[in-house]
Order: sequence, then structure tokens, then C-alpha cells
Amino acid sequence: MLGDSFSVIEVDRTRGTFRFPHADPVIRWVQSLRPGLGDGIAEPAWERVVGELGNDIARHIEDHGTFDVAKDSGVVVARW
Repeated sequence: MLGDSFSVIEVDRTRGTFRFPHADPVIRWVQSLRPGLGDGIAEPAWERVVGELGNDIARHIEDHGTFDVAKDSGVVVARW
């Protein structure tokens, strides 16, 4: 798509892993998504889901030492 407007296009990608030794940062990130959901999920249901997620992540960390999340990010550089 960018090739129609630019003569040089490069993608600089970085892959890696976020390693969480505690569930709290993951749960805080999930909680940050709540405003974008509007009224789509009732508050009691939301709290139950987030609570269960926190429990699942904590069990995973107990069993494996960390909760690992793959990340894939990058930058597109386009020049004329």
C-alpha cells in the first residue's frame, strides 16, 4: 500500500517476550481496557472475569516462575 507513494519502504521489527513475575502488572493492563468497553460488560461480571484471570495468572506463575507474553513491535520507515 505504501509502495504507491514511497520509493523506499523498510520495516524494523523487534520480537521479544515480556516476563511478569507477578500478576499485578497484567491485571492493571487488563483493567486499563475497561473504559473502552463502555457498558458492554456489567460491572459484577467484569470483576469476576478479572478476578479469575488474576487467579489463573498467579497459578501459572506459581507453576512456571513467570507469566510470559510474546511481543512483536516495529516501525515502518518510508522515504520518497
